[in-house]
Amino acid sequence: MSPSLEDTQEAVNHTSRLVLDASKQLPMWDNSKKPVYERISRDREIIKMVLLLTGSLEGAKRHAREYLGTFSKYEWLWKDDMAVAYKMFLQSEPLLEDFEAELKKYVAIEGEIQKIPAVHNIGAISLDTKPLKAAFQSEAAAWKSQYAKNLHHQAHEKLSQLTQWMHDMTRNLKREVTDLDDVRHAVDNLQRVREKESALDSEFLPVEEMYAMLQRYNVNIPKEEVDIVTDLRYSWKK
Repeated sequence: MSPSLEDTQEAVNHTSRLVLDASKQLPMWDNSKKPVYERISRDREIIKMVLLLTGSLEGAKRHAREYLGTFSKYEWLWKDDMAVAYKMFLQSEPLLEDFEAELKKYVAIEGEIQKIPAVHNIGAISLDTKPLKAAFQSEAAAWKSQYAKNLHHQAHEKLSQLTQWMHDMTRNLKREVTDLDDVRHAVDNLQRVREKESALDSEFLPVEEMYAMLQRYNVNIPKEEVDIVTDLRYSWKK
């Protein structure tokens, strides 16, 4: 907390002392030439109020600590090592559903953080939680981004392999046939295309699903890349 409750209490104590000290410079109105301080320093109600002020934040300290303790469930966001956590995740040989589960988890955490009230009042103290929320949101976004970026990298690699294979095969099939060797190569290429076509869904579907998931979670993907995925099956038919 900034300022700390200790500093706030000290400011209250200092202010009460200044008010009392100022009364030493004020004469009473009864022409006795005695300062107001002499009367108020003997007034039991005023003494009681000063004593209450000097410990006014003690009760708030416990409530503040309890409130701040409710955020301890987010400590792992900055204490855990993202790289190590992701490495362990990959060692589990995750499926696409596992990636989505992780992305959902961080979206849910971001939603929880967003619902934290911007201000929390404890007696006379008003806690501004906006900086804390911003820090939590930043950490949660970093974790989500790690999974999203790595999934995008995998998706892009698979897409590049598919498009490169299609490009190479199209070039080979368009090659001019001039002798028996060319005929043999053309027949081999056609056979490879037929074999590929029989496994079309197993080749295209994972890529399409990965990109669909990335778009659902608002991952920034270049437009040209999205267009390639959208036209993937049409390009194959051509």
